[in-house]
Amino acid sequence: MAAEEHAVEHAIEGADGHAQQYATGGEYIQHHLGFLVFGQKEDGHWGFAHSEQEAKDMGFWSINVDTMGISIVLGLIFLGLFKMVSKKSHIWHSWWPSERY
Repeated sequence: MAAEEHAVEHAIEGADGHAQQYATGGEYIQHHLGFLVFGQKEDGHWGFAHSEQEAKDMGFWSINVDTMGISIVLGLIFLGLFKMVSKKSHIWHSWWPSERY
C-alpha cells in the first residue's frame, strides 16, 4: 500500500490527561479550530462556548468574538489611513470651512 493510503494516527494528550486519537491532521484541525463564541448558555448565564455544540445551542444572538475583534481593528486601520490621506489632500482644506487657509 502507498504511504498516502495509511491513516496516520495522532495521539494528543488533552487537558484531562486522556489521549485523543485523530486519523488525520485534518481531523485534529477540524476538532480544535473554531470561533471564540460568546453568548447566553442554556442555563441562562452568559459566557464563552467550550464546544461546537455549546456554540450552536447559543443560537443566533451569539457573537464570534475573534471575528468582531479583527473587524474592529481593520476598520480602525482603514479609518486612520483614510483620514491621513484626506488630511494630505488639497481638496480637504478647500472644502472644510474651519480649515481654510
